Amino acid sequence: MQKVIEMKNYFLALFILTASLTQAQISPSPLPADPRQVQLPYNRLIQPAGIQISFGDASQENHALDAVISPDGKWLAVEERFSIVFISTADNKVAFVLRNSLQPSLRGGMNTYSGIIWHMSKTGPEVWWSLAGSSGRSFVASAGWDGVKAEFGRIFEYQPEQDAETALPNEILITQEGRREFLYVVLNGNNKIVKQDCKSGDTIWVADPGVAPYGLTMAAGKLYVTNWAGRHPLPDDKEVAGIPWSLARVNNKAGGSTREGSVTVIKPSNGRILKELVVGLHPNEIISDKEGKFVYVTNSNSDNITVINTMTDEIDETISVRLQPDINPFFGDSPNGLCLSTDEKTLFVANGMDNAIAVIKLKNRALPTDEKQKSTVEGFLPTGAYPSSVIMSDKGYLYVSNLEAEGARLGIPNPRTTNIIYNSHNMMASISVIPLQDMKNLTAYTDTVIALNDLSRALSGREKPRESVEPKPVPDRIGEPSVFKHVVYIIKENKTYDQVFGDIPQGRGDSSLCIFGNSITPNIHRLAKQFGWMDNYYASGKSSAEGHQWTDAAIVSD
Repeated sequence: MQKVIEMKNYFLALFILTASLTQAQISPSPLPADPRQVQLPYNRLIQPAGIQISFGDASQENHALDAVISPDGKWLAVEERFSIVFISTADNKVAFVLRNSLQPSLRGGMNTYSGIIWHMSKTGPEVWWSLAGSSGRSFVASAGWDGVKAEFGRIFEYQPEQDAETALPNEILITQEGRREFLYVVLNGNNKIVKQDCKSGDTIWVADPGVAPYGLTMAAGKLYVTNWAGRHPLPDDKEVAGIPWSLARVNNKAGGSTREGSVTVIKPSNGRILKELVVGLHPNEIISDKEGKFVYVTNSNSDNITVINTMTDEIDETISVRLQPDINPFFGDSPNGLCLSTDEKTLFVANGMDNAIAVIKLKNRALPTDEKQKSTVEGFLPTGAYPSSVIMSDKGYLYVSNLEAEGARLGIPNPRTTNIIYNSHNMMASISVIPLQDMKNLTAYTDTVIALNDLSRALSGREKPRESVEPKPVPDRIGEPSVFKHVVYIIKENKTYDQVFGDIPQGRGDSSLCIFGNSITPNIHRLAKQFGWMDNYYASGKSSAEGHQWTDAAIVSD
């Protein structure tokens, strides 16, 4: 050990906390000059268009996962992580919050990433959504809405099958077929889609559409299901891996990631699979136009949209949504939600990692097929952090659910100390409300999105290494020398620099925020003093789930 300690220029223990850094922690850096800008805790800026509706329980981790507008246009129902939030579109204020914990069987349940719909029943409007509970339990729940409050209604439970730990329902659909209503549920964990009688709950059929099914829509009298990991592997396929409860086709040359996504076409009457289409990687949301002639799919890990002609069930077009595609070689825009304008001439796509909505002018599909005619991205609208869904109202407003909102910046009182606790999981949820009249500012908004994504820094790092450059800790360009030969990267989960190292006087920390000081964490304090610690360095992931992925793989998908 003594030999290692003496070789300080050879070996460095680097501590970067993948955590929420609040305004108190980032104060040494200059704050944005534009008052509309928000500095996120993980080295990003946002400057969302429109107005922002913030909500949530300050004692929990709040996320706006998905949202849907009521048939009469008066209410926005938001699938928050632990609740369903009803927002009035007249004044953009929260009218009611229905918490999962109020229903005994749903206590501890968290809503899944997508899967909320409005349904007009004989007794009035209802909201239906998907959630995963404790001990591997999964549910689709419903709640009646009378314009003042919501009350729980029907609840369907789904059991895990085979090696799955949870059935994990995602997107759902209710249809009227003859005199009966049917519920279709995609079970991501079980690799199944289920059709049930809405009234009795009886199962009509169960189909296996592919690996990790997720999105669901109906068009031209057929069901279309997206499969995150594509078709099931063939028996002689040697390039397979678990994902985690079954096998998927992977690309060993690309680090073992999945090599395809797919859309499965299913006959609603009996669950028979009509066709499987290979699309982009990690296909998520899927929607249909009003007449059911075309469906649109977000391929989150391919940064594009697949358009399927439902008359032929062939791919009609693939539309890139990459920011600055002419100069941007990096993948990672992460499209994961979409909607059509009321005239269906424009497609709006939620690009999660760009913190933006891509605005796509669709080609005229009524004209004969022409290679010269194609859909084009006209610009981008800035949003809150990681937009996860986008909906358009008949009154000309876009409603965007922001999964990460403004980041974790909520302080929690600590009964054992006067210091406030900051945790990477304590954050509010938000919805962006963007009037379509703002589209006249699309060029300026696009410039804002480009500036906030700071692509120039990533591109400059790929420039040709310069000769005779002095070594520095982090070289400006790939291939230029560093003062270090090796880095040991130690992650302390979900805590800020100040919470652990605020008591070290040599660092630019805030001792009033120190919760886990030297008396509690003597080992990492000693390592820091022996090797060096990094104050005011920021990781791109705000907590362990995405933070670990960022350190190991540079990006994390939805």
